[in-house]
Amino acid sequence: MEEFEEVVEQYDPMITSLLKRANIYKNHDQFRQSARIALWNAWQKYDPARGPFAPFAYRSIKTSIFSEMTNDNRFSERQIAYEKETLTAIAQIIEQKNNHHEHSDILFILQDLLTEKEYQLIIDIYFNGYNCKELTKKYGTSAAALRKRKDRALKKVREKLMNSVETDSLSTPKK
Repeated sequence: MEEFEEVVEQYDPMITSLLKRANIYKNHDQFRQSARIALWNAWQKYDPARGPFAPFAYRSIKTSIFSEMTNDNRFSERQIAYEKETLTAIAQIIEQKNNHHEHSDILFILQDLLTEKEYQLIIDIYFNGYNCKELTKKYGTSAAALRKRKDRALKKVREKLMNSVETDSLSTPKK
């Protein structure tokens, strides 16, 4: 049989046709390379006693393209594309967890005082800087429900502060 470069040149229109039929619109070079590798494998495995080369090459190339499409789709489904804002928020959260020694007393008091949902909401509002629209998307609730939850949490904090101020003023002797 002829050299492989001649085979590639001869079957390149077939590869192009198969790529168009498969509606490949991105990663075109990747699919073309996969098809050429399939053509090379077919060229290596071809047995003239089993029939003509063209149908064998066609089936090998087509199978390779669709296998590559399946793998590409699986990869795309498993990859999560993060927006810049999301990555920034995640980095800020990690930084806060590592460096919240400045606010650690306040955070521990809040954590003891509030429920987990209330605590997370207060952290998101005042430490992470989320706005109302982002929070409604994150928590899957209405803005009114989030305001109510925030108000309840802040009321708990105020009451605790007021109680501790009153307790401190009663326990300290007057001069």
